Amino acid sequence: MLGITVAAQTAASLAARIAERLKRCDAVMGVAAKSLTTGATVFVDADRRFPTASAIKTAVMVEVFHQMAEGRFGKDKEIVLAAEEKVDGSGVLQDLHAGLRLTVGDLLSLMMSVSDNTATNLLVGLVGTANVDRRLEGYGLVDTKLFRPTFRDGKPDVLPELEREFGLGR
Repeated sequence: MLGITVAAQTAASLAARIAERLKRCDAVMGVAAKSLTTGATVFVDADRRFPTASAIKTAVMVEVFHQMAEGRFGKDKEIVLAAEEKVDGSGVLQDLHAGLRLTVGDLLSLMMSVSDNTATNLLVGLVGTANVDRRLEGYGLVDTKLFRPTFRDGKPDVLPELEREFGLGR
């Protein structure tokens, strides 16, 4: 029992130190951490809702892998890059020629390694925004949502009122 009390006190002390440091930042942040060794957790403003920005791309990747495992398509499925699919921001596909044939594996690599927004949008188009959100809910992440493809401001696929507040995702 002593170990649990010490661990709880240590976690509380760490949470207090983190909270104090966050107060000195010009940004708004929350922290949720778990020791994979002890299982101890620290939460500081962890229930606050934040815009996801490109972090939501991890959820898109998870849904792509699930749909591949379900046999809906393979990693070698080809998708043709159309000029109207190119979007600004991070990535390289916006600079490449229309008509380029890419595989799902190529798109995953570009989305996760260089945060390519066009690759992300092509994958979101393949798996569906609502499917990404259902998968997140299935993992218990009921407050984490994807609302639309990247750089499609004001054109949400789901939950338009939240998209206005958070943008791409929450």
